[in-house]
Amino acid sequence: MEACRGHDPGRKTVCRVHCATVPTRQTVKMKAWARLAIEGFDYTDYPGAAAIRTAGRTFVCRYIPYNNVSKGLTKTELADLLAHKIAVVFVFEMFAGDAVGEGGRTGTADAQLALAGMRSLGVPDTVPIYFAVDIDARPEQQVQIDSYLRAAGSILGPQRIGVYGGYWVIQRCATNRSAIWYWQTYAWSGGNVSSAAHIYQYWNGQTLNGKSVDYNRALKPDFGQYPRPAAQMYGLPGWPAYAKSTLAGAQGYAYRIFVNAGKAPASATAGNWGANGWPAYARQTFASASAYALRVFVNNPSYKP
Repeated sequence: MEACRGHDPGRKTVCRVHCATVPTRQTVKMKAWARLAIEGFDYTDYPGAAAIRTAGRTFVCRYIPYNNVSKGLTKTELADLLAHKIAVVFVFEMFAGDAVGEGGRTGTADAQLALAGMRSLGVPDTVPIYFAVDIDARPEQQVQIDSYLRAAGSILGPQRIGVYGGYWVIQRCATNRSAIWYWQTYAWSGGNVSSAAHIYQYWNGQTLNGKSVDYNRALKPDFGQYPRPAAQMYGLPGWPAYAKSTLAGAQGYAYRIFVNAGKAPASATAGNWGANGWPAYARQTFASASAYALRVFVNNPSYKP
């Protein structure tokens, strides 16, 4: 993730072909879905939380510590970041090509190190972890990448597995569902930005408070950051968890209340999904009826059919 895109001072491996070919800044136009304006940094050497906040950044991406590696996040740094209300995204990387077997590493071994590192920081076992594919991986190497990530998932749980890489790595991992969190770099991307990406790294090798930093932008409200964002509540207090965790769940539950109260048909013909007195559009399809049912409860929290 460093400025040269292929190595960092703490690693024995070096960049073989990428340093001379990566542009200094990504100029690709961001699509509408990418304009959240949640900006962050990644770095190896800590520039200080106060400097990060002064620069207008609200999150950082940091290496998980292992074997006393110098680039790893410390408890002191984490506490400083959190005290300044800066969220943290966690990434694990020992060697640039670990995911394709270049360093002899396995997803199982790296996940075990990552788990130990996270626990040493006092971070809950539910927080996502991005595993770096810090090379221009070829399509034929995707089988190895998928195997590496799934092995990591067998230790950490698949819901925690993220991947860092170029556009085509992100696209293939998203298609194969070998990860569910995606951090894309502009390197090895041909000016493309994946619609699956949660984070986009778009400008490397800049300086903040005398330290080298890379610029990142969150493309989705939940991008695996810690502390974890509060779950959005779609339903009402007292409703079961499934009915509050997603919009579809809340709509379905609201409609079910009306059905169980005999105020809406349990099985309906076209044009008669909703209860008598509902607007015509809310009776035409199940989707419109369930959406309207939820709206009734949201607008009238004390309403009982």
